[in-house]
Amino acid sequence: MVGFCINGTKHSRIRLSGKYLYVHQVLEGTAKVSNSETSHTLVEDGFLIQNVGTQHEVAVTDSPVLTIALHPSMLPGQRFVECLTPRDFEIDRAVSRLLRPVFSESDLRLTPKAVELSSALVNARDRSSQNYHLVEPLPEQKELALVMKSAREFILAHLSTPLLLSQVADCVAFSEFHFHRMFRQWHGVTPGDYIVKERIRRACRKLVLTEESVSDVAGACGFLSPTSFTRAFSNVTGLTPSEFRNQKRHFRQELLSFVTPLQSC
Repeated sequence: MVGFCINGTKHSRIRLSGKYLYVHQVLEGTAKVSNSETSHTLVEDGFLIQNVGTQHEVAVTDSPVLTIALHPSMLPGQRFVECLTPRDFEIDRAVSRLLRPVFSESDLRLTPKAVELSSALVNARDRSSQNYHLVEPLPEQKELALVMKSAREFILAHLSTPLLLSQVADCVAFSEFHFHRMFRQWHGVTPGDYIVKERIRRACRKLVLTEESVSDVAGACGFLSPTSFTRAFSNVTGLTPSEFRNQKRHFRQELLSFVTPLQSC
């Protein structure tokens, strides 16, 4: 029903068949996942879903990639879109709970935890295709969906650096005005708001998982100063970065699974 592979050798490659639905996650750094038709750039804390019936090659560049294989019977309903970031702590939590017994000799009961992950994925998919990018687009939307995917991948790969709207628009060969209008229509938020929220999402993860200073987290997530970071963070979460870190989060220890050194299998 469920299987794992840690593709952990730098500059290594692994080929995957299309028998299962695969969930890939980069632990840190970057990776490429490609098939004959398209390729995806995976970045730290990003997910990618590979549909049943497609064959992919995972190429690791800087760090391990966790791949979880789920039997198609566990994921009823529509096909998933290959997506980069569900942005969902429910999925984070389910993945980490599933990981824990893999590395514990005393608990090998994986099926209930795999069901939890499957449920989290289905819930995210069914809640909102616009927010989670998990639902297969209508035929007339597929071309725009690919453009928006490319734009999101570009944004997520450059979150740690100053990012201009013109740079993102150029990457998909749109004018700034046309890109801004289409991005807002597709995602329900402006590109600027999307970038800020993705930076805050990454900052939340770093605050939970690492001991980096608030200043270092701000720089790593593309903010020009700790002051601008704190202001943006408070606007989005209602808490300062320090308050967020000091809150005892139920899934803190579970998320630490993602930064535990893993062995190839």
